[in-house]
Parts: sequence; C-alpha cells; structure tokens
Amino acid sequence: MFAHLIVLIGKTGVGKSTTGNTILGRHEFQSKTSMKSVTKTCQRETGDAYKINRRVTVTDTPAFFSTANIDLNVELKRGLNLCSPGIYTILLVFPLHTFTQQDTDTVLLFKQMFGENVMKHTLVLFTHGDELQHKSVDQLITRNAELSKLTEECGGRFHLLNNKDLNDRQQVTKLLMKIQRMVSENDNSCYTLQMFETQSLKVFLNEGLFDVKTFLYGCAGGVLSAVTGAVCTQMYNNQRWRIRRFTEDHLKYVRLWGIMCGCAAGMITGGFVGPAGSSATLLRGILGGVGVPVFWSLYNKILE
Repeated sequence: MFAHLIVLIGKTGVGKSTTGNTILGRHEFQSKTSMKSVTKTCQRETGDAYKINRRVTVTDTPAFFSTANIDLNVELKRGLNLCSPGIYTILLVFPLHTFTQQDTDTVLLFKQMFGENVMKHTLVLFTHGDELQHKSVDQLITRNAELSKLTEECGGRFHLLNNKDLNDRQQVTKLLMKIQRMVSENDNSCYTLQMFETQSLKVFLNEGLFDVKTFLYGCAGGVLSAVTGAVCTQMYNNQRWRIRRFTEDHLKYVRLWGIMCGCAAGMITGGFVGPAGSSATLLRGILGGVGVPVFWSLYNKILE
C-alpha cells in the first residue's frame, strides 16, 4: 500500500496538479495553465485509481519559485506530516522538451531542502507527453547534460505522462509499476520528516556559520583595539613629561617603538582573525605607530 504514497514536486506551470488528477483518474486538484502558482498549500487525496483498482495517495505541494507569498519550508513540513510514516515516492515534475536554467535551479533547491539522500526515493516525471511526436524520451534526455545527470542521480528512473488523456490508464499502470520497483529496491524504506528537519538545520548552520564567525572576529578585533588604545593612552599619560624632553634625534626611536607595538598588536589579532584579517590589522598598527609620534611632534611645534 505504501508503494503508492506519492508526493508531487516541481516549479510553477509544469503540471503537478494535473499529474495528480491523471494518476487518480479524476479532478481532485485545482489546476490551470498559468505562470502563477495555483497550489498554495499541501493537499492530499486518496482513492482507488480509476480503472486500475489500486489504492493511491497523492500529495500536491506548492510550486518552487512561486510568485505567491508562501513559506515553502513550512508547507513541505506540513506535507510530510500528512504522509506518515514518510514519503515512499517523490515525483519530480518537468515539462517535456524544455529544461531551462530555472529547472536546473529547481533541482538544486530540491536537493538543498531535502538532502542528497532523497534522490533514491525520487522519479523524474515528464508532462506534455502528447507533444512527443514519435520521438524517444531517451533521446531527449541524452541530448541534455543536466537531464542526463538528474536521471542518473535518480537511478535512471523517469516516466512520461500525457495529462490530456485521463482514459489512458496504461500509462498510469506503468508509472505505478516503476514506483513499486523503486520502493522494493529501497527495502520499503521512506524519507521522513526527521530527515527533512535534519537537512534544514544543516543548511541553516552552514549559511549562518560564516556570519557568526565574521561577527565574533569583529568583536575580538574591536575589543583588542580598544584595549590596545587604552594601554597606549595610559602609557603616554605616564610618560608625557619625558616625551616633551625628546629632541628630533630621539623621535626616530619613538617611531620605532610605536611600530613595534603596532606589529605586536597585529600579530596578536592575527590569532583571532586569520591571515587576511591580520595583514590589515598589522598595517593599521604600523600606520598608528608612525602616526602617533609624528602628530605629537607637530603638536609640540605648535605649542612652541
């Protein structure tokens, strides 16, 4: 029974909902030819497939890259909840003849959201079978590198449907046989909600990790700069009377001392921010070491 628990995935306008109606043999899912997504929430329909006498459950999902204001991640989680204990079959739907950049992006987003493991539960489904015109689906696939790669990742599984002919039940029977074979090869295992949530967490951590590191490095650099500045200020205040006695001959030693302090601060910061960040910090230290004595020399000349 679980072999025929089917979830439809695809972008706007590929005929997902119509595919669900074709499988069931009746109009259960709202569908129309449009560039705007009709399906805004997950919808599940169960019944005996027309003229096939097999129990089939089909779940339609909101389209990828939909123009509607839909939280796709939330809706897909809700759809997985509808498919207890999990998904045995995902039909990744594409139109025949065309495979655009957005179709490629759909595949990438699909794998990003579900994880690579989902591919063993996936079958590529082509719609608009009425437009084949005596050509071979295999030929269309082999002529497109992205399609060839996709079907290979899905174990060579694909099927063609003519959604304009609900009475052609043989095409649905063949599809269900392919699904049954795939489920058997997977030892009746399924893709679960827990797998989806684990993948969502993985994506979140990977995307947020760089921002967290940048924030922490910035904080460390800011604190170190503030401490260095405070220490240098205190040292200057303590030694101010001696600095006034320095002549131009002694000023070069002050510059050298400042550069050494700046370099030291740069190397310490390098331990926190890495090579790229330490180079910039070291340069700022050198400029600061040179600039502070020069500024102080000019200030003394003005006072004179």
